[in-house]
Amino acid sequence: MARPREDLAARFWAKVDKRGPDECWPWTGGKRRKGYGAIGEGGRGGKMLVASRLAYELQNGPIPEGHQVLHSCDNPPCCNGAHLFTGTNLDNIGDMREKGRQRYVGGPRKLTEEQRQAIRLDTRPQDDIARDFGVDQSTISRIKREVSLQSLHGPLT
Repeated sequence: MARPREDLAARFWAKVDKRGPDECWPWTGGKRRKGYGAIGEGGRGGKMLVASRLAYELQNGPIPEGHQVLHSCDNPPCCNGAHLFTGTNLDNIGDMREKGRQRYVGGPRKLTEEQRQAIRLDTRPQDDIARDFGVDQSTISRIKREVSLQSLHGPLT
């Protein structure tokens, strides 16, 4: 059985470093990948909640259906409700592009054909290649797969 919401709120705020009203309030508890805070809902089998989503709900009310919680500060562990706003996935992608945080081909960091050829020939682990080129590992995988697709189906158009 889940713990009462008041108990969850108390546990939550005990793990937030509240600072000035305009500063980030970092989550000090456990974190998920990419630095987002996480807290257990409570009770056996309770689900894990994303700290910034819970922070938004506690300070601003319910999250509209189909919306995500976005950070104006671009700081994943931040729980300051003044830094959090909701938007669709498309809004989130637009915010990411506008702020230059997109790391894959097609965004601000577009690869040249020469770079793509170098990637195809590189035998190192894909994570290492991605780091060197400033792109996501999935971009490296996609570029490497193009070679095998071209050998099966001819040039990609």
